[in-house]
Amino acid sequence: MARRLVGLCSHRRCSAAVADDEASTREVSAMGEAMADTLELRPFAEADFTELKRWFVDQAALTTWGGPGLVHPLDDSQLSAMLDDPHSEPPRRVIWAVKHGTAMIGHGQIVLGPERASAHLARIAVAPEWRGRGVGEWLVRALLSKAFETASVGDVTLKVYVHNHAAHKLYEKLGFRLASPEAGVVDGVHLMTLPRAGWSTT
Repeated sequence: MARRLVGLCSHRRCSAAVADDEASTREVSAMGEAMADTLELRPFAEADFTELKRWFVDQAALTTWGGPGLVHPLDDSQLSAMLDDPHSEPPRRVIWAVKHGTAMIGHGQIVLGPERASAHLARIAVAPEWRGRGVGEWLVRALLSKAFETASVGDVTLKVYVHNHAAHKLYEKLGFRLASPEAGVVDGVHLMTLPRAGWSTT
């Protein structure tokens, strides 16, 4: 599937949990190549704040996306704090927006680990009206491509709520597997990992 990628995301406790109805193993095939070719990955910017704030209707939805450190309603100050991190040198976190034309319809973050040996996907979300249309899978694939562009990255991880069965199916489809049994379940969240050798761009 062709992807136009422009421009690199995370939340330490990361709920990189695509909400239950955002992930679908049928997504990309349902979207079709024509729609996929209209999507672009661009750096998340202040101009995107208003749209992102609209996606989380209550504290539960916000916590599922961003963890317990965020407070509903999501506001500009919280989003500005997120944007401060990518300005570090070198950036540890890079934040992305999926654009369909001028509209932002998806959001995701990549966090690089120590020595850039690993990367962590976090705070993945799709606009409510675009869920179930292939955007979630397109976004995760695009983030993985970006993460593995860093040659030192050997694996990519993410966390997903145990109850989020649709997201589990999507991530497993893309090659993610549950981390070692010792990792277990922490606060209802599973850690999943994808080694570079297990990643395919097809």
